[in-house]
Amino acid sequence: MSDAREDIQASIDALRGESAPTESAPAAEAAPAPAPAAEAAPSAGAPTMKEGRDEAGRFTAKAKAPEAAPVAADKAAPPAPVESYKPPQSWKPTTREKWSTLAPDIQAEVHRREQEVAATLQGVAEAKRLYAEFQKMVDPYRPLMSARGQEPMAALSELLRDAASLQTAPPHIKAQMFARMVQGYGVPVDALDAALAGQPVPEQRPQEFRDSRLDYLFAQRRQEQQAQQQATQQQAAGAVEAFAAGAEFLEDVRGEMADLIEVAAKHGRELTLEQAYERATRMHPEISKVLSQREAAKAAQATQAAAQKSKAAASSVRSQPAPAADAESKSNSLRDDVAAAYAAHMGR
Repeated sequence: MSDAREDIQASIDALRGESAPTESAPAAEAAPAPAPAAEAAPSAGAPTMKEGRDEAGRFTAKAKAPEAAPVAADKAAPPAPVESYKPPQSWKPTTREKWSTLAPDIQAEVHRREQEVAATLQGVAEAKRLYAEFQKMVDPYRPLMSARGQEPMAALSELLRDAASLQTAPPHIKAQMFARMVQGYGVPVDALDAALAGQPVPEQRPQEFRDSRLDYLFAQRRQEQQAQQQATQQQAAGAVEAFAAGAEFLEDVRGEMADLIEVAAKHGRELTLEQAYERATRMHPEISKVLSQREAAKAAQATQAAAQKSKAAASSVRSQPAPAADAESKSNSLRDDVAAAYAAHMGR
């Protein structure tokens, strides 16, 4: 029993890092010290050293976890699929056939550009619609604006500014504005006073402040402008119809012609339809190629016809027989001619 107690005490001291105490020196010399429990051979029932401690019972560093094995190259994730795009519908069928030969990045760039162009055209169409609505709104009031020497945009800006002032300006500013309006538009003060007091306002004939001569000039000017616009439109429509009858590629270069005419007008130059059509067809890559081929074929036909004509003329000269000389017939013919001329001269 005492041996077992001493073994347990030695194990506790070893865990604490202390040496095992002895009872007395003679006892230590009389009997040999038993082997420490740590050095004794492990038995089936003996407790084992805890994980993470050394023989003295101190904690040790934990072993590193094994690193994960690298993923094999053949087991790498498959590449992401490349997005496919359809060819633009604005391209010609022959060009769309070559769409599959383009690289994927080129197709993506073309698709992006087509979307930008579509968005721009949509914005331009919206701007044109708003402009047409604005023109339709201000057309009935153009004579009034012209009489005041204002453009539609300036008149609209003034109206909006007055409306904002009537809502946000101080009372004395509003009173001044109303005073100017009453004086400028010829509102009778008594009628305004009655309207403000809630009393019935007697109907009055509006005073005519406009000069009849000015109205006549405005009316005459409007008629001249309308007649000039109609004549110009009719002339342009007739010229376009006559020109379109002989322009084979007009629909293909209509946009290019409009651009050329617009650029020339900005630089102060006049460009006719024929000139714009010729330049546009020469600038078009496909149409210019077709025209060059036609001109080459026409020149070849002209050269061939001239060669055949020269060959036919040479063959006719070689095959024509020389006329036989007949001295007697020539002599008789000359004599008869002289006699007839002499008889005619003598009056016989």
